[in-house]
Order: sequence, then C-alpha cells, then structure tokens
Amino acid sequence: HAFLQAKDHHIRRKLRVILWGIILGLVPFIIFGVILGSLLQNSQYLLVGVIPMVFVPLSFAYAIIRFQLMDIDIWINKSVVYTLTTFIISLFYVILIATLDAFTSSRRLTNSPVLPFVLALLIVYFFNPLRDRIQTLVDRTFFKERYDYRKTMDEISEAIISILRLDELLRFLINKLRDTLRVSHVSISVKNPNGSNFQVFSEDVDDDPGSIGAGSALIRVLSQQRVPILKSNLANLPENRKLINDLSALNSELAIPLLYENHLIGSIQLGARLENASFTKEDIQLLKTLANQTAIAVENATLHQQLTHQAEITRDLKIASEMQDHLLPKTHPSIPGVEILSHTIPAQEVGGDFYDFIEMAGNSHQMGITIGDVSAKSISGAIAMVAAKEIIHSEARDHHTPSLVLKESSERLYGLLEKNMFVTLFYGLLDMNDFSLRYSCAGHPLPFILRTKDAAAFQLPRTDVRFPLGPIRPFRYDEKYISLKDGDIIFFYTDGLVEAMNRKGDFFGDASLQKVLSENPGGSLQELKQNIFDSIFAFLDGVPQNDDITFVLLKISKIRKS
Repeated sequence: HAFLQAKDHHIRRKLRVILWGIILGLVPFIIFGVILGSLLQNSQYLLVGVIPMVFVPLSFAYAIIRFQLMDIDIWINKSVVYTLTTFIISLFYVILIATLDAFTSSRRLTNSPVLPFVLALLIVYFFNPLRDRIQTLVDRTFFKERYDYRKTMDEISEAIISILRLDELLRFLINKLRDTLRVSHVSISVKNPNGSNFQVFSEDVDDDPGSIGAGSALIRVLSQQRVPILKSNLANLPENRKLINDLSALNSELAIPLLYENHLIGSIQLGARLENASFTKEDIQLLKTLANQTAIAVENATLHQQLTHQAEITRDLKIASEMQDHLLPKTHPSIPGVEILSHTIPAQEVGGDFYDFIEMAGNSHQMGITIGDVSAKSISGAIAMVAAKEIIHSEARDHHTPSLVLKESSERLYGLLEKNMFVTLFYGLLDMNDFSLRYSCAGHPLPFILRTKDAAAFQLPRTDVRFPLGPIRPFRYDEKYISLKDGDIIFFYTDGLVEAMNRKGDFFGDASLQKVLSENPGGSLQELKQNIFDSIFAFLDGVPQNDDITFVLLKISKIRKS
C-alpha cells in the first residue's frame, strides 16, 4: 500500500526492495505451506515454505543499510519484533500440524483441504495482537529507555489537554520536554492574539517573553511547509541563511510547527540533545503527534485566557460604571436666576465623564461648575475620576480664581495618576452678582453660549494654556471672562458628543452641535435637550456610541439687580 501511494521516485525505489522481500518470503509459504498442503493433503513441504520467509527481515536490513530507510535502533527494534512474531507463528503452525498428524490421522482431519485455509485466517487474525504484545515485551526488555520515553510523551499528550492556564501549560511542556528529550534548551512560540508577531517563551515563563516577527524566515517556512525543520538537514545555501540564523538565535536545532485548523499558531523549538545524540525519525514523529495535541491545548488555553480577561473587564466596567453613577450629582444647587439641566448617555464601555456643582460658602450667588473626562477606562479610571473630582472640589472651595484651582489641582494630580493617564477639565465660576462667568480650561472642549435673543450660538473664547491635568509638571493656567445676558444658555459637554461617529466614519462635530443649538433659541431646556438627543441619534443611525455623552445645560432665566 505504501509503495502504491508513494509518488516520490526515490521513496518508491527504497520501498521496492522491501516489497520484493515480502513477496519472496510470503509467496513460497502460501504455495508450499498452504496450497500444496491442501492439494497433497500432507505437510511435508511446509518447511520449504517457511525458510524463504527470512527474505522479509533481510529486505528490511538491506533497505536500511543501503538507503538509510530508517534509524538503525528503530530497525533493530522492529526486526526483533517481526522476527519473533514470525518465528512464534511459524513454530505454532508446525507444532499444530505435527500434533494433528500424530493424534487425529484416523479422522483424516489433517488431510482436509479446509484446514490450511482456516489456519491461515487464524494467523492473519492473531498476527497484529501478537505483534503488539511482543513489541511491548521487547521494548520493556531491550529498549527500556525508549519505551519510557514514548510512554512519557503519551502522558504529556494526555496531561496538557486538562491545563487551561497558558503560563502553566507552557511551563509544564518546557520542563517535560527538556527532561524527557535531554536537550540543552526548549522554547515555545505562541502567536500574539493582539498582533501578528509570535511571543517566545523559554525556561522561565514568568519573564517577559521575546518575540519573532511574522515575516521572519522561520515563521514563513513553518507557515508554508507545515513540517518540522531540522537544522542539520539544511544545506548551507544562501536561500537557507536567514532560516539558519533564526534557528540559531533561538538556540534551536529542531522546530516543530503548532497547527490549528491548518493555521500556524506557534512552534516548539528544541536545542541540541545532550551526549551528542541526534533527533531520530521516531523522535520527530512523536513530537509531531505531541505538537498536534499541544496546538489544541494552546488554542484552548488562549481562548480561556481571553474569556477570563473579558470577564474581568466586564466586571471592572460594571464596578466603574457604578462608581461613575454615584459620582454624578443627584440634585442641582439652587442659585437665584439659574436653571440647570444635566444628562449622561452611557456608552457600552464606561467612559471617564464627570461633572459637579460647587456651592461657595458665604456667597449664595456664586457657583463653581466643573466638567471633565478621565482618559482611562475601568476601575483605574473610576478611581482617578474620584480623586480628580474630590481634589477639584477641595481646591475650588479654597481658591476663588479658576486659574489657581487648575494649577493647584494639577499639582496634586501630578504623580498620583498612572502612567499615560490624564484628566481634561473645564472649570468655571458663575457669579450672579455681576452676571459673569470666569473660566479656565485644561484640554477640555469649550462650552457653547446660546444667546437666545440673538438666536446665535458661539463657543467661549479659547484660553492660552490648555494642557490636561496630570501628565506633566503643573504650571500656571490662564483664565477668561465673559458677561452673561438674560436668557443666555451655557452648554457644557464632553468630547463623546462631538466625536460620536456614524457608519461612514464621520464625526458629529462642533459645527453640527452649533447648528442644533442655534436652531432652538426660544425653547425650554427640556426641549433643547430632546432636540440634541434627536439630532445625535439620527446621526448615529443605530451605530453604538464609542464613548459616554455628557452635557450640562445652564440657563440664566432671571436677572437680579445688583
């Protein structure tokens, strides 16, 4: 069957020798031992059929020595097994025939032409079970080290299926392979689920893994050929130079691909074997089988890791969302001549939006208004949100100028926030004694003023210094001043509103917001809020928000005489 299936000319040439050996060994046995025995009704030619069976092991020996068909230790192992199996079956056949001739001649049982065929069927039926038992006996007796090695590899294959943590799986595999194969170095590369490169883990899995690019010669060859690569089999040719260098960089003599659904998800790299031993064909075949199991185990562990991570993110986002909800004011302060309306539309992922109203002690006509956004998500972002809100609230009560509030808040937040985390913030001080708004801005979108009597909306003038709080050492912020008129509406908001994105990838933008505000000069705050909702959701057209949308509407509805 192997001869007929082989397409390579050299392989067919090697197998042809074995095929002829099997023919020369079995055909005489069938002719003299089975057919003539049946026709002549005696077994006098049985020995003539048994002797040529020596051609079977001889053909294997010739093919191994002449063509290096198999590793010599494997050949010795198989030869011993098949020789013993053939000898036992032949001996059993001769003894059975002789016994039947001696004790059952009167019943002419041995003269029956059916007996040889029945015995032949029994031989075929019992050959494989007998061979397996002899194989185990020979392995345990003469090849104990290799038997233990194969047994250990089988145990590894069974064990890795139950390990769901990727780091535990890799640590187990690396240690077992190093001890079982007695190699100088073991590493396992696993494709990064968030990128195209492959992370390389070695003996200490807890260390930061190295990486090998998807475009490297090793990854490219493993992806294309999907077979083990033995460095000693690579000719020192220019086209192999990069591949050899990649293997050398990983201290690897052998690389076995990890394939899942016919895609490369990693590889096992093995260093040189100790005691100058080499990797045999049986080693590589066992490692290929192990690699198939490892690929499934790695994929399962990676999926488990992703699901666990996703569950942790979901839990953290839920906690952060609850923290954010508790931070937002449940009631609005009562300031003469001021009407307030606020709203937050949460996204699927919680953002860092917050706002607050700060009543000034001893002055019922002043109020601090702050709206901000923390760059981080999850619990860390929620904690930063709590810290930022409390710090700003505290500084606003101690200082009456917005620029100083931001400077002192930045001083306290600097070094407190995690790396790459920052807070954008707008802080304004509303004073109904002189109908003014003083404000400073730290990287936050500037509010709009809707002047209802003019039916016009415009953005507050920009401040000169607008750096967010936290990422750099604090410095002095500047502030601006604007006079308010009766009926003015101040619209504070976070960037989630103007950065809302539709299916085409377009942002809602400041211009659209300004247009919506300008088209609603005379209505109530509730009507304006509803018009903003309608406009933003019509723009999104079913696309989920990518950030929270938070806004505060403040209307100067009644002017007091100062």
